[in-house]
Amino acid sequence: MPMIIPVVNPKNLNDLKKKLSQLKDYQGIIQLDLSDGQFTHWKNYTNLSKIKDLKITLPFEIHFMFEKPEKYIDDLIFLKPQRIFLHIEAIKDFQKCYRLCRQNHIELALAICPETPVSALFPYLKYLNTVLMLAVIPGPSGQTMQHYVLENIPIIKRKNRRIKVEMDGGINERNIDTVVTFGVDYLAIGSAIFDFKKPIDKIKLLQRELEMIKKNKNIK
Repeated sequence: MPMIIPVVNPKNLNDLKKKLSQLKDYQGIIQLDLSDGQFTHWKNYTNLSKIKDLKITLPFEIHFMFEKPEKYIDDLIFLKPQRIFLHIEAIKDFQKCYRLCRQNHIELALAICPETPVSALFPYLKYLNTVLMLAVIPGPSGQTMQHYVLENIPIIKRKNRRIKVEMDGGINERNIDTVVTFGVDYLAIGSAIFDFKKPIDKIKLLQRELEMIKKNKNIK
């Protein structure tokens, strides 16, 4: 059954602290979005030295939406996430990043934008455990899902059966049923959680929805 991964897309340091505090009791991994305003049209809070000082205690992954991500890989590793997503559209030296992540016991994964052909991932699948498929243009939370991206999930699964697929962008209680039927493994959800007064309560609501989907559709 898919796992929910709350997405923290911080506007500033205080917003980051607030959202981390709201998730302090979450029993699972969270995602930290970092956007540079160059690879993306949206820039959020990306002061890596200040983020280091926070010493995040929750298990987390990083979705890194930067041009030339290789320049920052040492800093990202120093944050000690469980997983780092770099974009297939931006990365130029995959082997360097892959080697450094392996040496530091961090999973390197790749993310892909909705307009990029899914075949761009194929040469890298033998190195990966996880891919992140964006169903929106990388940027701010709250965008509408581009449903055609869902069709890429079974394509990736056919190419490599062990690959886990994470979907990010526009997932909410109205479309989660559809997303799950395509075989997604992780559901990265931002605004649908943080627009709620109590984010943890919204996560629980979505988890109950997943249990109903599992029961009704006999999904493992």
